[in-house]
Amino acid sequence: MSDATVAVAAAAAAAAPAPALQTFEGQVVIIFGASRHLGRSLAVAFAARGAKLSLFARDADMLERTRQLALEAAGQSSAAIRRPLRGCSAQWATSRAHRTFRRQ
Repeated sequence: MSDATVAVAAAAAAAAPAPALQTFEGQVVIIFGASRHLGRSLAVAFAARGAKLSLFARDADMLERTRQLALEAAGQSSAAIRRPLRGCSAQWATSRAHRTFRRQ
């Protein structure tokens, strides 16, 4: 999936009226495999709905591109962190996201 396709999908998601139940304001979403395809699309879609993102993938350059697309989709109103994926567990990722976003 190209960056242009993701950008068009993000613009459509952001422009469409979203019911109150489909907003993710204040929620933290952890995405593994966020550098490409479904993971990238999910990151952009959740960011457009106001989620804070904790993104993980093996390819750091592609992951940075996903982070930039997510920030664009969020209108810079949502935080996005990225981490290269090197043997981390879901428990570690959850702990890291918790510390980063200081969930109460």
